Amino acid sequence: MYHRQKRGALGRAFPPTVQPQTIPASVGGVNALTSLVGMPPTDALYLWNAVPSEYGLRLRRGYREWANGAVGDVRTIVPYDAQSGVLSGDRLFAVTENGIYDYTAFNTTAPVQEVVFSDQSDGAGYGNWVNFTTDADDILVLFADERNGLYYYSGSDDAWGRPDGLGIFPEIIFPDATTIDDISFVTVHKQRVWLVKRGAPDGYYLPIDAIGGEAKKFNFGSQFNNGGTLRGLWSWTIDGGDGVDDFLVAISGGGNVLVYYGPDPSLPQWSLRGQWFIGQPPQSRRLTTEYGGDLYLLSSYGITSTRDLLNGVDYSDVKVGPSGKITRFVRADVNEDPTSWDWAMHIYPNDGFLQLITPYDPEYRKPRQYVQNLLTQSWGWWRDVPMICAANQEGEYYIGGPDGKVWIYDGTLDGTTLDGNVVGDPIEFGGLTSFQPYTVHAQYLRPGYIRAIGILGGAIALNIRAVFDYQFNTDILQPPPATRNQGAIWDIDLWDDSFWDFETSASSKPIGATGLGRTMAIGWRGSSEGGLTITAWDVMYQTGGLL
Repeated sequence: MYHRQKRGALGRAFPPTVQPQTIPASVGGVNALTSLVGMPPTDALYLWNAVPSEYGLRLRRGYREWANGAVGDVRTIVPYDAQSGVLSGDRLFAVTENGIYDYTAFNTTAPVQEVVFSDQSDGAGYGNWVNFTTDADDILVLFADERNGLYYYSGSDDAWGRPDGLGIFPEIIFPDATTIDDISFVTVHKQRVWLVKRGAPDGYYLPIDAIGGEAKKFNFGSQFNNGGTLRGLWSWTIDGGDGVDDFLVAISGGGNVLVYYGPDPSLPQWSLRGQWFIGQPPQSRRLTTEYGGDLYLLSSYGITSTRDLLNGVDYSDVKVGPSGKITRFVRADVNEDPTSWDWAMHIYPNDGFLQLITPYDPEYRKPRQYVQNLLTQSWGWWRDVPMICAANQEGEYYIGGPDGKVWIYDGTLDGTTLDGNVVGDPIEFGGLTSFQPYTVHAQYLRPGYIRAIGILGGAIALNIRAVFDYQFNTDILQPPPATRNQGAIWDIDLWDDSFWDFETSASSKPIGATGLGRTMAIGWRGSSEGGLTITAWDVMYQTGGLL
């Protein structure tokens, strides 16, 4: 019987027609900087809800309701740390346009309104806060918003009040016609309370360790070459060459950054150490966050490092800075909505991320926040989280949202409510890897299988698609949501129409792929109500002729 052998010329065996390739997970994060042709295989064009981590792409946690009942949207969360080691002394306050509410206890649905705001116009409830301990060891929270001025909370009195001399707090006496109603920002620098006047270039500072008394005025406006009012003041701790010390950073609405150094603004040692332009910041005063020995600043230039400014880095160059790989997106968002009060930056140490909160407008687009892994410095997005503000307390991350709701960031479901009417939805996620030629850029390839490799837990639904030749706007269909205890049977059920239920363990699943192109990316979309970390993709493909 004649048998045709798989031999070529000179009796040599034909090379295999199917070739394997392993693509690591996109731990480099979203890249909006590098050209599409030269982008590394570890970068991605977009990632949402499965963001870069140390081992791969990790699904973010869910959010569940902590408390509700306040009138209006929660625009600021104010944590109070009693510093006594007794958690019962800590407090959590939610601020809306109507006032300040006590949200300390889980399952609060009828919160006590501690402060009633008289002005509920645009900007009310958007504020900043700072902790301060007086020389009498009274631990306070100082809070100021855009419309209602300055308030204090005393843990020893368990009460809010104003520094007007009419209650438990001494009066602040200003050197001009300014009142505490005009104060829109408060900070502490070198044991002094500093205040910023709304709509002015002026700052005021109190005596050391004091929360009342005569305030002295300091005009920053003469140094604001690009104009604008004083947006805020921040204390920044660095080693300036003479040892570790605190610098005072001022930002103007026109985009000027000033760095001052010295023990007292009234002494000759007080000096201006640097002046820079970083582009116009958004209207919000929550423009900064301190990380390590650096202070990050938000503006139309993206996210700027104050330490880099001192070292002479030119931030007109999009490639530099903490947000370098996504600055194109950040710039566009800031320029599109510069008047929003929602802009803010936070760091959540327990999960190791920096978060940039963008304006909340669900009628215009899905809620979205930028998230950077602080170890890998890689970026992704959160999506579908109803977030207006956030704050840390006792290792937890609290999220302020619309309709008086505060959520806590934990669990594996999105949107579980206190009343039990909503159990919560599986967390949806998706992404698109960078495009790679696999062989040479001019040669066609045709995939046969794509295998997802990772660590899975709970129920997961997943749809994977091969995307060719830089068609990064290709829509990846969302599979039906995953539901626990409804697992499908392998080799019987369809992948895109079924649910796959796994214990938390290493796992890999092959998925059929079709199409033809010279470069290919892996697009994926799914949902999970358990843990998920994607570590790599295996691709089986065939190559064709040159073009």
